[in-house]
Amino acid sequence: MPVAAISLRTGLELPAAIADFDTYIDELPRCSKCFGELCLAKGEKMPPYWRHFPGVGNECPDKSEISGVIYSHPKTLDRKQTLALFKKRFLEILDIAINGTLTIDGLFATRQLSEQIKGSSVQCSNGIAHFNDCLLEIDRLRKNLDCILAVASSCAKNLYSNDSINEWKVPEAEKIQMLEITIAYKQTHERCVDEACKYIYSNGRQDLLKELVAFAWLEYNSKLKNTYNQLKVREFPVWLLTATTSILAAVPWYRIMTALLEEKEPHTQPLSIFALPNNLDIIFEVFLSSKKPPTKPQGFMPKKNN
Repeated sequence: MPVAAISLRTGLELPAAIADFDTYIDELPRCSKCFGELCLAKGEKMPPYWRHFPGVGNECPDKSEISGVIYSHPKTLDRKQTLALFKKRFLEILDIAINGTLTIDGLFATRQLSEQIKGSSVQCSNGIAHFNDCLLEIDRLRKNLDCILAVASSCAKNLYSNDSINEWKVPEAEKIQMLEITIAYKQTHERCVDEACKYIYSNGRQDLLKELVAFAWLEYNSKLKNTYNQLKVREFPVWLLTATTSILAAVPWYRIMTALLEEKEPHTQPLSIFALPNNLDIIFEVFLSSKKPPTKPQGFMPKKNN
């Protein structure tokens, strides 16, 4: 069956019929099944269609079903669609969110964050947590996607509140219209956050996730160390995962990507600090309780001494 593309800008399905060879940068389309990066292709006797970039989605059910039909002669490199530019655009959006405006060669896009803290460690309440060890643990924890998406949804919902609507000093008709716009934008934002998390925590995106974790690590050292100084070593990777998810939930994906699409200067409130969920204890319990104790390899029994 054809590959279905989901736009990161809107969180909605993106038909290939309305796309061009710049759409992969403007919309950051990803496969609805494996969340892998997609690009536009055109066959000689078929309309435009979405396909995975070379080397992406090798185990995707959609790709394997039609690999013999449209993947034999991919036409992407000559159209200047590259996976590197796809990933760089994702990181550029994070730079814009952090700085509040368009940044040339930002820390995310140039991947300087992970270089800054290579080999770093932090003091926890019962020992020392090392960055590389935390990355390995997060790589295991990211597979619990349902829990991550629940955390992301909670963070995204907390960003928009209708409590102050009654205080708007506008006529009732305008208030209703403003409320409808607010609700529509909130729904769009929640879809975007959901898709961003599915993308960043999927297989093959560890290089992007590493930069986000590095940013959360630096934020902890500079601003949040005193607040969360009672974290234990085994809790710290979960905290980093939660913080990373909170960052993704705070990025105004639709606003930034729409401005870039319309070739306008994107302006947002800089994400100087991110809001973590209040129920960290529950999050720790969910993620840490799922960790299974080590077991002996099956089929290898120690020899008995006579």
